[in-house]
Amino acid sequence: MTIFRFDGRRRFRTLFQAVTLTIVFVIILKCLTQDNDSSKNMQIKETIKPSGDIYSQLLSANDLERLKRVERGPPIVVPRYKLIFFWNQKSACSYWKRVFQYIQGIPRKQFQFIHTPERSGLKYLDNYSNKSISQMMNDPTWIKATFVREPRERLLSAYLDKAIDNSFVLEKCNRSVKSFSEFIELTRTCKDPHWETQVRLPQHYYKHMIVGVMENLPDFTEKLLRKVGAWNDTVRHWLQNRKRNDLVVTRMHATNAKNKILKYYTHSLEKKIVTRYQKDYDVFGFDRSLFTLK
Repeated sequence: MTIFRFDGRRRFRTLFQAVTLTIVFVIILKCLTQDNDSSKNMQIKETIKPSGDIYSQLLSANDLERLKRVERGPPIVVPRYKLIFFWNQKSACSYWKRVFQYIQGIPRKQFQFIHTPERSGLKYLDNYSNKSISQMMNDPTWIKATFVREPRERLLSAYLDKAIDNSFVLEKCNRSVKSFSEFIELTRTCKDPHWETQVRLPQHYYKHMIVGVMENLPDFTEKLLRKVGAWNDTVRHWLQNRKRNDLVVTRMHATNAKNKILKYYTHSLEKKIVTRYQKDYDVFGFDRSLFTLK
């Protein structure tokens, strides 16, 4: 007669090891699956978790593409001073590009190429990866700034500079215009950065951005350069010396549009522009009062 002895301790130990290994295997499999899903989602959304807490939302793939849009002109990046500057056509953009060339010590021979990115010596946001852009945009140690212009004044400046005795509008829109009102109607369908809205990001980003306006150009220049640590006597003297060719050239296509508002605008035209550029008025706080009623 064969007697089978039951070894409880050995059986329990074997069972415990089997259960433990099964649990560990399940945990590892779950982690790998989650990592794979996260990777896929990251590739689809192309968003990066912010490194700071100042923004409540992430940059979407669409936001990133808007930021890097070449035709619009990607923001200027000044790595030395950790500054991202959102410039706008017809809002002293030539002036700002020249300033950023100077404070970074870019050779003067490159100053004439301020509108040719690959020869200007300036860095732009589209030179960076999506990951780097998201990290910089959400890092509070990087200063974000923009410079804007009153929409009615800016649109008139575009008309005076690009439509009168200039082939720009003809080449861009395949037709010429004979009056300011005709130009306003044309720009509803013919899109161009010189007259598009100056709001380029989700509106909540501007709450954490330094905003300058055309009326305060000298004061804002000093304020911004002091903020990033680029202000000194050398810069101040350079800016004050208006006889320098490198500053004079930036004023060659200045239109003095502000002093010509009443000559070109009617009450109805003003109302159209205030309505069309509602985002600019909301985000940057421009006065909606009609000049023609003052």
